[in-house]
Amino acid sequence: MESIIKLRKLNMKHVPGSSVDLSINEGEIVALMGANGSGKSTLAKYIAGLLRPDETDKVVVRGLDTAFPANIANLHRRCGIVLQNPEDNYIFDELDNDVMFGPENLNVPAERIVKKTDKILKAAGLFRNRKKNPAILSGGEKQRGALAAILAMQPEILVLDEPFSMQSEKAADHMLSFIITNAKERNQTVLLITQDRRIAEQCDRIVFLEKGQIIDEEEYSGESAGKKSENYFGEISNGQAGELSGEYAERKIKKAKASGLRGRIKKNFALRSKTAVNEELKGFNILDFVPNKPGVEKAEGGIILDNVSFSYGKQQVLQNISYTFGKGHFYMIKGGSGCGKTTLTMLLNGLLAASQGTVTVEGNILPDEQSRRARKGIRIKRETFDINKIRRMVGYVSQIPEKMLFADSILEDTMFGALNLGYDKEKAGKAAAKALTDIGLKGELWSRRAGDLSGGEKRRAGIAGILAFSPEYLILDESDAGLDEEGVSALMDVIKSYTAEGKTVIFVTH
Repeated sequence: MESIIKLRKLNMKHVPGSSVDLSINEGEIVALMGANGSGKSTLAKYIAGLLRPDETDKVVVRGLDTAFPANIANLHRRCGIVLQNPEDNYIFDELDNDVMFGPENLNVPAERIVKKTDKILKAAGLFRNRKKNPAILSGGEKQRGALAAILAMQPEILVLDEPFSMQSEKAADHMLSFIITNAKERNQTVLLITQDRRIAEQCDRIVFLEKGQIIDEEEYSGESAGKKSENYFGEISNGQAGELSGEYAERKIKKAKASGLRGRIKKNFALRSKTAVNEELKGFNILDFVPNKPGVEKAEGGIILDNVSFSYGKQQVLQNISYTFGKGHFYMIKGGSGCGKTTLTMLLNGLLAASQGTVTVEGNILPDEQSRRARKGIRIKRETFDINKIRRMVGYVSQIPEKMLFADSILEDTMFGALNLGYDKEKAGKAAAKALTDIGLKGELWSRRAGDLSGGEKRRAGIAGILAFSPEYLILDESDAGLDEEGVSALMDVIKSYTAEGKTVIFVTH
């Protein structure tokens, strides 16, 4: 069988000591796995022609040597890539325009483009969102939209960088099935980067990258691939199953065994209760965990939602929600893509204002949408409200925390929030160093710019920026997406430490 992708002793920039030898056959579906910072995303960009090798014959794709600039335009017609950050894949303000853009540039007839776009958006479960701005879609919807846009071009080669990390298991399985079926029908070659062993095992072959090199000359498939990936990422902890009960606990243990990277159960936590926010919350389950340590009692105060509703324009997202997030607990908010999880958490520290109802943080009532509009009036007296006080109490790690990185070094990025909330430079520096250490980022990375880090490393740095000022309430919106086992373990340890101190963690997941 002919190799459509050939890499020979490729030395990748920003990956010291890298030397990649890899061949992928035409029509093969290959999963690429490895720790954060191992070079997976960089390798994907070399294959797609977004990065060029310094020497010839290092990267050859469909007979095109990517070292020659003249070959790149032809390569881009043959090879499509979905980048790790879904927001990097969009350029228009309507989803269907992004999906149509690729086929239009390939001179596909307009009638075919419209039919193809509608078909793919329906397959991705996004047809009803086709006229929406991608910026207001959920993380999972953005990922599916990016996949739809590249699939519409029908390239010979698909390079997909963590395309399912923000999607529910059901949505990921559906899209993966669609991709595999489409690839087999068209003899399409697929390179799929993932941290999810369950997804990787559905591919023809699994390749493991470590520090810029393929580990072991032998490559694995089938059952042996599963065993290799389990050994590589470490033993999967099921926690103390005897302390867990009910349908959720059974699902959680099963999922931990199956994936090894998402949905880990730490033995330091015991399931205390499972509570529906209320019937209007469309499929949300809020799970209230407590640390398995005596002496930590639920404190007074908390974040209280009282009949809260929210709309984006005419689209109602949340309706009549009432719930109290107490102190010293670990809450998990679950739900499908687009059901309003992120919207709910953004209401908790004033990033969004409720359309109706009230949000109260430790006795401080946050302005609703109507009062915010009123305060913009020139003749209307501004009410006294210290939003920085709320920001200090409620730290929000967004779904894509790497968006918060902009300084000349990761250390400066991590200090930024603490400095702006009143820390002096020395105190902010110490707090940043502790946060970076706690989240598992090595000191050698602290002086680097965000652009020089891997996707998982950027994500950890974004989380550290919030940890540095130690808010009483920590909101983590899909913060484990794209993290390797080490990163997930560090994040779970942070959660354990936070709740043990009597602080609250609100964790959004699928």
